[in-house]
Amino acid sequence: MVVVSLDMFLNSTQDNFVKYINDKFCLVKGKRNSGKTIATIFKALYLKRNYCFDLNDKILFLSCENEIEQVIDIFNYINRSNLYKSILPSDDIEVHILTIDQLSNLNIGRVYTHIIIDNIENFIKSDVYKVFSMFKNLSYSKVYFIQDSNDNIESVNDLVEYSRKIINLKEVLYKFRYVIEDDDQDEFTQIDMDPEIKYLNYEYKDYVDFNTKEVFRYYTSCKSIYKDMGTFLYDLTSESIDIFLIDRYLNIKDTIKILKDWISYEEGLYFVEIDDEGMSKYDLFIGDMVLIDSSCEINNGDVVVIVKENHLYARKYVKEDGDVKFISDYSIFSDIYSNDDVKVVGKVLAYIRKYNNF
Repeated sequence: MVVVSLDMFLNSTQDNFVKYINDKFCLVKGKRNSGKTIATIFKALYLKRNYCFDLNDKILFLSCENEIEQVIDIFNYINRSNLYKSILPSDDIEVHILTIDQLSNLNIGRVYTHIIIDNIENFIKSDVYKVFSMFKNLSYSKVYFIQDSNDNIESVNDLVEYSRKIINLKEVLYKFRYVIEDDDQDEFTQIDMDPEIKYLNYEYKDYVDFNTKEVFRYYTSCKSIYKDMGTFLYDLTSESIDIFLIDRYLNIKDTIKILKDWISYEEGLYFVEIDDEGMSKYDLFIGDMVLIDSSCEINNGDVVVIVKENHLYARKYVKEDGDVKFISDYSIFSDIYSNDDVKVVGKVLAYIRKYNNF
């Protein structure tokens, strides 16, 4: 059993379903009281805290009239926990738990990044059409239909096919993944269908220009990079350059691809991973891959990366009365002086921050 909060728990199969990250579209089938709805409520929280990358992202959870109060109560209960906490600022992400009647009274455009429909067997095609009219369908979007196995199987299959037709009309391709039950089991088992698009093993990253704070969002897979162009991920490896990642001993550790239009040159550029949060007010944190220029002139007030005793630190370069020191944002970090066996590795130009796996 996977204990999550006080008396709330999931079995291992439910927990695997909640944390499964490679499904674009999922139909969940199970017997009554098999824990489908509970697992899906936890899935909503997991999506909120791990798969919303913009403060405008919203999640729609459609429930039926006789269950919506319980769904709201459970979600609010687990939402107060530290479960599935991530580095993303998810507190402002909205989760709308509604009935179809409540949804039908809304006229809010395409606002929902993720969609969950519980008791799909109780819906009709016009309901589904209304839902998809509010769907953003980003590359990281997820859709879940939850069905009682023995109810209206043919009508649910019709809704699935109808959804696929809507998708095709919008030139959208989904990966379908079915979760079904064996007749002699009262829990989920998983079957993967061949996907039309593989959203597998991507890492979501931000490339941030340090001076302008302009953010370029992109995805990586092995040595390729991808950009979200509407619905699809486009491979832009041919439009990229390779920058060396160096370690704390200033040896080449790896290469990182960035797009050519992010920076106009590559001579003297390196990536490093910094070892403390002395410049966190400048949005530089432990583990960030910081792009530096090792060949440019360093001016008073520039943020630089230095190496001291085989550790890499981001600090502000300050020159006063001919003396050079490197200062932090916080008094808990002591000033470092140029005579402290310190080497300036380069000036900070940008940084890359990893968010999650796809």
